[in-house]
Amino acid sequence: MKKDDLVRYDELDKSLEEFLSHLSLEKGFSKHTVVSYRFDLTHFLDYLRSEGIKNIRSLKIDNIRKYSQNIDLSARTKARRLSAIRSFIKHLIVEGEIEGIDPEEIELPKLPRKLPAVLSLYEIEAILNSIKEKDFFGRRDRAIIELLYATGIRVSELCGINHEDIDFSEGMVLIRGKGKKERIVPYGSYAKEAILEYMPERAKVLGKRLTGEPAFFVSRNGRRLNRESVFRIIKKRSKVVGIKVVHPHIFRHSFATHLLENGADLRTVQELLGHSSIITTEIYTHVTRTHLKEVFKAFHPRSGI
Repeated sequence: MKKDDLVRYDELDKSLEEFLSHLSLEKGFSKHTVVSYRFDLTHFLDYLRSEGIKNIRSLKIDNIRKYSQNIDLSARTKARRLSAIRSFIKHLIVEGEIEGIDPEEIELPKLPRKLPAVLSLYEIEAILNSIKEKDFFGRRDRAIIELLYATGIRVSELCGINHEDIDFSEGMVLIRGKGKKERIVPYGSYAKEAILEYMPERAKVLGKRLTGEPAFFVSRNGRRLNRESVFRIIKKRSKVVGIKVVHPHIFRHSFATHLLENGADLRTVQELLGHSSIITTEIYTHVTRTHLKEVFKAFHPRSGI
């Protein structure tokens, strides 16, 4: 084995591990997000080593600019990597490890605004109507899709719901969002009906397994569903009606877009989605404007088409 192949742990790695622990333990970031930060920042630290920098206190803004100029990546990937570096630098400043660097001087490439894909109400109803089974799988899958569309929650939030989080009398559900923030979201009569039909099937599964599982959405083995399982369910149910590009998050996009198209105010949609900034929610106004333009072009006699 070559010397370079040995496991390395130096001062730069130490700073990185402390930052990743901060993201996981204090900020409540998901494992997937932390892994993404690790990948991007490891690449950056390897670059610093190649430049002879062995300690984070030696870092200068010019090192970051040079790195930015030399990485050959797509604009979107480059923006993500530089954003990770920004967050890393902000943490280091707070911890007193570095000074003399303004994180805002790290310029991110401008990206075209990518509008989220949405399903029409007709497509959502087609998926739901295709679920014919009256067994555990049919009842559960219908409840999952109804709740995703009724609330606009993230797939991770759906998986995190416990039985005790659902208020059947008020038609509300407690959601634990990013950064361990909690919010209460209404779910409506269609989702309520699907949930009530699923509950006896869930009870049968848990009764046989005697697991004491608190999760509301479970597998046939009585275990909490994970993100991957929900992705497979959505893909399977959508494929039946010929809709190919469908994932759990598309119901969140559809939820927000349909609310705004029907007159909901932006602040309310922001609260329902659990966005910390209204800027994040504003992308859905672009979607509704696109919808309005399409309607105008299709139906106005002097639209120029």
